[in-house]
Amino acid sequence: MYGRRPFLLVVTAALAGCSLISDQSTSQTSSLSLTIQNDRSSPTDVTVTLTDAGDTVIDEETDRLAGSVGRTFEFTVTERGRYTVTVEGDDWKTEQTWDTETCASYTATVRFTDSSLENSAECVESR
Repeated sequence: MYGRRPFLLVVTAALAGCSLISDQSTSQTSSLSLTIQNDRSSPTDVTVTLTDAGDTVIDEETDRLAGSVGRTFEFTVTERGRYTVTVEGDDWKTEQTWDTETCASYTATVRFTDSSLENSAECVESR
């Protein structure tokens, strides 16, 4: 008498869960993981600024990195579009552009010494 109803309730609940998972995979949310590595022997102040396509500052952080130390900054945006992350030190500056229309998860690395500045990035999860 009760054999089929509990089964239908479980199947309906399971399908509802799948629907929620599917909605999350098409989310507008995008993430940026930026690692800055100070390969100098002395501490350096760095400023990280995230701006949108209209040059509106979305987030900005400043930190003092000790010599031979790195730090990772994590940013999440909820609107698709083009963003620029600018990393600035005492005597250098670099930028990366990230398009969330095509890239849901982006990683970038900035590495600097007294005589060089290296900048690399990749999209780790395309849309």
